[in-house]
Amino acid sequence: MEGRTLHVLYPKDKSVSVTQDGSTLIAQWKWPRSGWIFALMGLVLALAMSLTAFLPGKDGGPRTLAAQVMLVTMAWLFGSPFIYLGLASMLNKTTINADRDGIACVSGPLLWHRTVKLKAAGILQFFVPVRISASSSSSAANVLFVMDAGHVVHKISGTLPNQFAAHHVRHELQDFYGLEDMDVYGVTTSAEHPGPRQAKGA
Repeated sequence: MEGRTLHVLYPKDKSVSVTQDGSTLIAQWKWPRSGWIFALMGLVLALAMSLTAFLPGKDGGPRTLAAQVMLVTMAWLFGSPFIYLGLASMLNKTTINADRDGIACVSGPLLWHRTVKLKAAGILQFFVPVRISASSSSSAANVLFVMDAGHVVHKISGTLPNQFAAHHVRHELQDFYGLEDMDVYGVTTSAEHPGPRQAKGA
């Protein structure tokens, strides 16, 4: 192995579209479509609970109109969040717009979370958590973060379809801003082996 050059491959994910013209980078992807299960579950629950409004009451007689309206309303209030989650998963896409002034991440057309904006001058490092041990969760491996000049971490997006897509976008942004890859304590390295730390005031 001595004397050999280590080459590292950076795979690209076909679910992510990245375009740039030198001054602007646009990364875009659709949300994972498995959320339709939530929409179906919410719809079935809401309909099933709504039907109970038209069944006989405890006394065996028909329910009052007010009781029926209340039960139907409660049914759809309970099922609506699941339906909305499913529709967002089926319809939404996330777009990252990066230029020399800053970066912005927005998802739509259905509202989900606020737009993330950060000035380019404050960007120190983009990173994606890696699975350190068998006991740690791998779900965070699809989440893209950015660290600013004050070492404060900001979540850019948690809607990436898989880990390859997350690293694809991360490497494109690192290259676009000309950032050097650095380890992030406890995230890209094990917290049990922190290594040397910079002394205060250094």
